[in-house]
Amino acid sequence: MKACLTVWVVLVVCTCLFHASPVQVDFGDYVNGFLVEVENGEEEAKEVARSHGFQIDDKLGNLGLYLFVHDDVPGRSKRSADSHVNRLKDDIRVKFVEQQQILKREKRSITYDKQNELPIREVEDNSVFYRVAQDGLSRKSEFGEDMGYNDEYYPDQWYIRNTGQSGGVPGLDMNVVPAWKRGMTGKGVIVTIMDDGIDHEHPDLKNRYDQRASADFDDKYDRMDDPMPDKRDKSNSHGTRCAGEVAAEADNGICGVGIAHECSIGGIRLLDGKVTDHMEAKALQHENQYVDIYSASWGPTDDGATMEQPREGTVRALADGAQNGRGGKGSIFVWATGNGGDYDDDCSADGYVSNVHTLSVGSLNDRGEMPYFMEVCSSTMIVVPSGGETYPGEQNGEPKIKVVSTDLNGKCTLTFEGTSAAAPLAAGCIALVLQANPELTWRDVQHITVEAARIPNVDDESWKINAANYHTSHKYGFGLMDCGYMVELAQKWKNVPDQQICSTDLQTVNRYISSNQCEIFRIDMSQCHDKTGEQIDQLEHTQINIIMDHTRRGDVQLILKSPKGTVSEMLSPRPRDNSKEGIEFTFTTIHNWGEDPVGTWELQVCDNPGNSSRKNRGKLHSWSLKLYGTAGNRQSREQTHPYTPDKKKRQEIMNNEKKRSLNVDIARENGSPSVNIKESPRHRDFKNGWKGAADRWAGFPSVIQNRGLAVLKKKKTSDRNIKKESGDVDDVNDLLDELADEVEVLIREKNTQNNDVKNRNVDGYVMDDEPDLRNRNNERQNLNEVLEEILDILESED
Repeated sequence: MKACLTVWVVLVVCTCLFHASPVQVDFGDYVNGFLVEVENGEEEAKEVARSHGFQIDDKLGNLGLYLFVHDDVPGRSKRSADSHVNRLKDDIRVKFVEQQQILKREKRSITYDKQNELPIREVEDNSVFYRVAQDGLSRKSEFGEDMGYNDEYYPDQWYIRNTGQSGGVPGLDMNVVPAWKRGMTGKGVIVTIMDDGIDHEHPDLKNRYDQRASADFDDKYDRMDDPMPDKRDKSNSHGTRCAGEVAAEADNGICGVGIAHECSIGGIRLLDGKVTDHMEAKALQHENQYVDIYSASWGPTDDGATMEQPREGTVRALADGAQNGRGGKGSIFVWATGNGGDYDDDCSADGYVSNVHTLSVGSLNDRGEMPYFMEVCSSTMIVVPSGGETYPGEQNGEPKIKVVSTDLNGKCTLTFEGTSAAAPLAAGCIALVLQANPELTWRDVQHITVEAARIPNVDDESWKINAANYHTSHKYGFGLMDCGYMVELAQKWKNVPDQQICSTDLQTVNRYISSNQCEIFRIDMSQCHDKTGEQIDQLEHTQINIIMDHTRRGDVQLILKSPKGTVSEMLSPRPRDNSKEGIEFTFTTIHNWGEDPVGTWELQVCDNPGNSSRKNRGKLHSWSLKLYGTAGNRQSREQTHPYTPDKKKRQEIMNNEKKRSLNVDIARENGSPSVNIKESPRHRDFKNGWKGAADRWAGFPSVIQNRGLAVLKKKKTSDRNIKKESGDVDDVNDLLDELADEVEVLIREKNTQNNDVKNRNVDGYVMDDEPDLRNRNNERQNLNEVLEEILDILESED
């Protein structure tokens, strides 16, 4: 018995050591795994595997793909197992087979990016950061209202409410607070971070952690599927930082506040070891009827020399998630565009960012400028403020606050930046949108993102107006993400019609591209109005597929011009890319959004080395065009000629969009400002005007009468807004909303007082009636009761 116990202990210890040991990763190595598709389902897959000496190790959901393994194939090898692959290919029952390789997938961070080695330091003492004094700035100012959360670094979260506290442009933020004030905090929405795991024991995350939305794909021996990262390597803080941006708990005195701080957060441990196509696909499929949003801040290396697309399993997982995930409404895949700007990289060379099923997110700094690490491409959809300068380093040599988030071992960081930090902020914003309207499809979310985007910087001349009057930029996509306006749109949104696809077969051209020369190729797309099942009158994504040879891939430039005249640079020259492999790739642009696709499309293929002494030779073998969009049943957009707006026009657009953001109209969560109070059982309390309300609440603390009811008296509502017979209640509901807001503010103030027993002057109102903390708690409870009653009235329908 003792011997058995000893063996058991040794096995447990060995297993734990194995789990904890870092994995040696050799990128490009082949592993003992083969993704296989057969003609006729699982029973046939078993027969195929058995007849060729394989076993089935896994099945990828409903993708029709199986992972085969073979005892004779080593777990890792520089060489592919061609004989085994060919044996399967020759089987007429097999439709597809591919041996798995270890893929190089980089976390798109700046601070710990092993690839870039950027000179940005970690700051242990958070008091040394550059901060602009905010003396006299009230909770309610020209920058919009604030929530007054007590989290230690909440005032430093300039991307939530920018008052210039980091030295940036006041008002340059995500416009989150209006959504929060109406109860949109991500409640009921599930977000999963696909990364190196998350430290779910962090005090700012533990109450939001969702095990069902989590998995450990790095350790197949982990029966608990625990995504806890290997904390011995500090670069494994990446997923934890992403998670905190989304879901860090609000008003608990710890660190900062997540954009969707009441959502459920999961983590998938994927990047802390070898990564294969099978693993990526499995992660993207994980609980896709339960998880709403997947956030990915990684991809192929951002070195300016890599051009890589997702492999077959991942492509299918993205498409299946969009079609079948979330009960058929479609999983939301949020993807960081990449940090290779300092290497002249182009995110068009990243097939994850270019995939139509991902929502690609880039970065802005606190002045609305493009940071030096940001990549430029035609597929970037939106940008989010996440810090950085236009050059490597820090302004004036002082450390500057980027994004506030959770860190390993219960710590907090103020230095997270890059597109890694941008994508989770966008995912949090989308969680607010899905709370506001859970019936939105993945395409509805993209449309709302586009419609709500704002121009963040009038000085940048990259802005264009396309033929459907959308402003676009190869730097900023459609512009700055606006959470408040997105929530407003979501609440009244009608689902877009089904997606239509209009495409051509691969066009064979076989034409040479001489050095320093361009060749033009054309395709007519008249069938996009006429062909059954392919009718499109408003475009979404536009894709070209290119197959060509070239002696130096980095000198190739691709430019696409729509029939309306909108120009997209589908691929820019990349000086560091010396590859002679040529190009077989799909490129995407969103710059034709809303345009009519009918007419002649023009592709310009150029050899553009920037060095006349270099002689290249290229040949375009074939290309095709694939258009995604809708037809009919939507508000038509004016079709005009695209143009470049001058600074005056850009300023006009920016001013209008800023005004729109400051005046968003969001209905309260689980209620509406236009509830018919006249039909409510409580209406009798209001029949005689607001005097009834004053009487009802006369027994509550004086602060309610002196402040809350002052709102109502000032409006003179008893004479103007309640009409005995007509049921004209819109103004009444607005005032109820105002009173609810005032009570919420008071509760926040009471929370602040409870953290500091000393009496303080809060927003001009001295609360010194009850110095005893217990009495303050009683008053706060009364305020909560008033708020609940107000919300009850707002939510009453009969």
